[in-house]
Amino acid sequence: MIYKFKEGKSSQDYIEVQYLSDKPLTVQERDCLAMKDYTALIQVVERLYNGVTFEQIMSLFDKIDPFEAKWEEILENFKWDMVVDTMEYLSWYWRGQIVNREMLIDASIGLLRDAYENKTKTAIGGLVAEYYDTDDTLELRFELSSWDV
Repeated sequence: MIYKFKEGKSSQDYIEVQYLSDKPLTVQERDCLAMKDYTALIQVVERLYNGVTFEQIMSLFDKIDPFEAKWEEILENFKWDMVVDTMEYLSWYWRGQIVNREMLIDASIGLLRDAYENKTKTAIGGLVAEYYDTDDTLELRFELSSWDV
């Protein structure tokens, strides 16, 4: 049995399970998953897989990669197109190329992973990734100008 949980836009993104059963998720179960209701998720797994213990289900949550969950949320909510439009308007190039969404996303994941794993702040080409250890927050921002004294 293979379980993989991740965050996404649809309930199918929340749970990817190699099904050993032909029982599909009900509309109510999909709604619960879309609302990130993990109690409902446990009930879904119990329904799909008779004989799976509560301890086995709870151990699945330990296998969730915290970085991946944070990355997925940033990927979904960051204003990528606004940054691309701004960079294009300013004729801001990376290595002689006009920056596109894919280039931003590729650069961001590396910055974010470095910031998260090293509990620090990293930056490149206007993108800034910062990890805040006090509240386990990972931030991605695009800066045009800053000044510290």
